[in-house]
Amino acid sequence: MELCDQKAEVASLSRKVARLVQTSGHKVLPFLLATACQALALLGAFPAFSLSLAPAEVGILALLCTSSTVSAAVVDSGVGSLVSRDLLQPVTAAGVWGLMSTGLLLQLVFSLLTLVVSAFTFVLFDSRSMWIVVAFGAMTLASAQVLQWQGVFRSERREWNFLVSSIISFLLPFAAAAMVALTSHRFLPTLLALAGGLLIGSSVSLTWAVGPRLQCPDRQSWGRVRSLGLPLVPHSLAAQLLSNIPRWVLASIAGLGAVASFQVVSLVAAAPMIAMGSINNFWAVRVLEASVQSRERVIRFWNERMLLLGLLMAVMASIVAPYWSRRISSHDVTFRDFMAVGSLIAASVVPMVFYTSASHFLLAEEKVRRIVWCAPVAAAITVGGAWLSVSRRGVLGAGLSVFGGQLVLASFVWFVARRVGYPKRKPTDIAVLILTCFAALGAGITRNPVVSLAGLLAALATALVGRRFGESGVFAHEG
Repeated sequence: MELCDQKAEVASLSRKVARLVQTSGHKVLPFLLATACQALALLGAFPAFSLSLAPAEVGILALLCTSSTVSAAVVDSGVGSLVSRDLLQPVTAAGVWGLMSTGLLLQLVFSLLTLVVSAFTFVLFDSRSMWIVVAFGAMTLASAQVLQWQGVFRSERREWNFLVSSIISFLLPFAAAAMVALTSHRFLPTLLALAGGLLIGSSVSLTWAVGPRLQCPDRQSWGRVRSLGLPLVPHSLAAQLLSNIPRWVLASIAGLGAVASFQVVSLVAAAPMIAMGSINNFWAVRVLEASVQSRERVIRFWNERMLLLGLLMAVMASIVAPYWSRRISSHDVTFRDFMAVGSLIAASVVPMVFYTSASHFLLAEEKVRRIVWCAPVAAAITVGGAWLSVSRRGVLGAGLSVFGGQLVLASFVWFVARRVGYPKRKPTDIAVLILTCFAALGAGITRNPVVSLAGLLAALATALVGRRFGESGVFAHEG
């Protein structure tokens, strides 16, 4: 009898592992598609700004995007699935901690690889304008990925995990900034890198102000967390680090107007992740305790709101980023130019943010995998906005046309979804078709052959993958 029970337990665990692998596969491919779209957008935009890129730099940029995205996909798929309610109980604690340790190791390896590749780009090619974009993009991506780990640590509700994750969330962006400072041979980039690392790290640590309260709704759990004083750990660590920096360096940082802009940049990059993570934690507790009918209503509500909000943010970022990137490429960096870096970072991070938020929201639900197409949709819209913005029709006119067009797209998809009885029918094909038309329009307006080719390839990839998943049922909206 005991042997039969063991065999049944092994079979159950095998089925759950197979399900975990299947879920991971569905997550990784759209992630890679979003990364490819972003890389094509960057590679198409930089030549239009007359920024000379060597072939090795193009490869390094692609490696940077891929390494960050793949690491996030691996960790998100594996740990996120195990932490979900229906998979955590049958798996032993040792197995959970083993996967978390492996995922954390992969996370650190890919983050270090990203930083080393960025440093190699700067030292070998001395392309300062590209270095600024790549370095702060790496820091923001690292911060975004660490935010996922904070959610994982909080789910275990072990006090020392709060301490570990808070230290990691602060030190990783600061380490990236230190890498920038050590490899930079100019005074201003060194100061700005340190300031950016400190501010991004502080912004990420703001999750501790609301995270434990939402994750631990009962007063007793929240009281235990609060009594430890852990939300203050990043700030005390910051004070200790600042005490080792010379006063003249601190005075210079405080006197620079760019510090204020970097604070805005860091908050812009971290605020969507903080907000969505907090909202997801809040709703997950309620939804898992609700009835099936209530869950369906919540899924439908968030599908629509996530789509509209994701479209809006991606369009806004894509309008601003190319224009300011052109100013950065001229090596005439001003106060407002650093807002361009934030916009460019936001444009590359938005698809990942909204995809991970949607997938984390109700991972225990079988039908939630349909939300996965938000990533390629947001990526394609960001790419389309970049193409139209670099065209010779003018930045303002193209930006307004893209903004208006995408609002029409979002409204149309939302209207059709409601009219056909969402989620009984899928609006995926409609969205992919309209996105392909927008991308083709951008490629036709732009006279740069690289941009045109990138636009058509990204549009084709988005359409093909969207159709493939739609036909295979991953995006199917069952009634």
